[in-house]
Amino acid sequence: MAWWSKYPDAALARDLKEIFADYNPRKIDAANRERLQAILDEYGVVENLVVNKRSVERGFPKGAAPSLVSGHQRVGILLEQKLKEEIPLRWVDVSKAKELALNLALNNPDAQGQFVASGIEDVIMQIQALDDEALGFTGFTEQRIAAMTGDPSGLPGGEQRGGQSLDSEVLIEIRCSKVASELAIPAIEAALEGIDGCSLNVAG
Repeated sequence: MAWWSKYPDAALARDLKEIFADYNPRKIDAANRERLQAILDEYGVVENLVVNKRSVERGFPKGAAPSLVSGHQRVGILLEQKLKEEIPLRWVDVSKAKELALNLALNNPDAQGQFVASGIEDVIMQIQALDDEALGFTGFTEQRIAAMTGDPSGLPGGEQRGGQSLDSEVLIEIRCSKVASELAIPAIEAALEGIDGCSLNVAG
C-alpha cells in the first residue's frame, strides 16, 4: 500500500520526493538556498506543504499518485540533510487546472503583502536590540538589511541608505523582451519596495 493512500498529516522528505510536480516552474540559486537552509535549520518546517490528492472525482485516472503542489525547495534541502523528521501536509482535492493555478498562486508576489519601509525597519531594529544573530534567520542579506535600516556598514562601499540622500547614483540596466517584462516589472517593483533612493524607469 502506498504511503499516501490514507492521506497522512505528515510524511518524510524521501516519500515526498516521489510526488514532486514535474511542471514546478520555480528554481532557487545557491545563495538563496543557503538562506532557506538556515531558516529550516533554526525553525524546521513550520508551514504545511500542499499536496493534491488527484482523485478520480477531479478527472484523474484511478490510482493516480498525488502531486506535491508547494514546498519543493524545502523538501530538496531536507533530502540533502537526510533528516527523518516528518513534514506536515495540507491535502487538497482539485482538478489539474486548479492544481497548476494553485502552484503559481502560492508563490505569486502579486497575491502577497508588501513590506512597509518604516514597519520593517522597526522590526529589524527590535531584532538587532534583542539578538543580532537572529537576523540571519530572516532570509534577508546583510546588504538588504543595511539598505532598509540606513546602516552604511553593511553596504558595499559604505554608502548611506535608508532615508538618507546618496552622494552618487548608479544606473542599473536590465533588458527584457516585451513578454518577459510583464513578469519582470512587478517583481522588480516589489524588490524595490522599502528601499529608499531607488526608482524604476521603464522605456520601450
